[in-house]
Amino acid sequence: MTRPVLGLLVAPDPAPGVALLAGSLDRWCAPRASDPRHDTPAAWLATSPSAPGIDDAFDSGRPVAVWVAGPSDVSAVAAHAGRAALVTDDADAFATGTDDVLVVGGSIDVQRYLYVSPFVRARWRAARRLLPTMVAAIGDVDDDVVPTVLALASAVAVTGPRLLEALAWGAPCVTDADSAAAVGAADGREVVLAKDDRLRDAAIAVAADPMLAATLSRRGRRLVERRHDRGRTPLAIARRLGLVGSFGAGRLDEALDELWTPARAHIRDRVDDALASLVAL
Repeated sequence: MTRPVLGLLVAPDPAPGVALLAGSLDRWCAPRASDPRHDTPAAWLATSPSAPGIDDAFDSGRPVAVWVAGPSDVSAVAAHAGRAALVTDDADAFATGTDDVLVVGGSIDVQRYLYVSPFVRARWRAARRLLPTMVAAIGDVDDDVVPTVLALASAVAVTGPRLLEALAWGAPCVTDADSAAAVGAADGREVVLAKDDRLRDAAIAVAADPMLAATLSRRGRRLVERRHDRGRTPLAIARRLGLVGSFGAGRLDEALDELWTPARAHIRDRVDDALASLVAL
């Protein structure tokens, strides 16, 4: 099957990350320099809001992704809000909690971490006859048991590089202001902020508040997926651009990827077996 064409609109001196993005999208499409006056690709990728032909690309009715370097670039395409997929590799250039910009080239492979909600954590603790409520300070835990703690704890006090890992697990997190700023997390939204000498006490308070713990867990994981995942963002962009097709036999692997199905999960073998005769037709 011929891959759909992704039309490239290139401004002078494009960011290096654009080429990396186009290469990662090659799985679903054929990136190619195009002219909106003559070409009709399936979607467009503009290297900046000032890329030649970008207005014609929007007028074409095809999905458009635009590389943005900062808030001023977002403002430049504000008239097309909701129609453009905004992409960057510099999360720090945007305000904390920005949901509109997809970040590529992140620092963590989120697929390695199973999201565990507070409800599931409670069930797992009960099944293992652990305490109903478990609060941990990650700095006091040996490295080899950190993943177990992050998957089971009711809430964790964590600072520094481990914060991203904790958020990826879905652990309700208490941290300091510097660590939160480093990952773009907001107080009361993805994390709870506390002074160094109050981190554990704040984590105990979070564990005692199921609604807050659930909110932090869900939003924290979403933050990591949106701003820091180096593996998932290209698929999200491909979907926004309509480059990933429907749930047919040729797309089920992508659908399972989107659902965070482990690479060696038995369900993948079962799907292959079920579709074997159809694929052969």
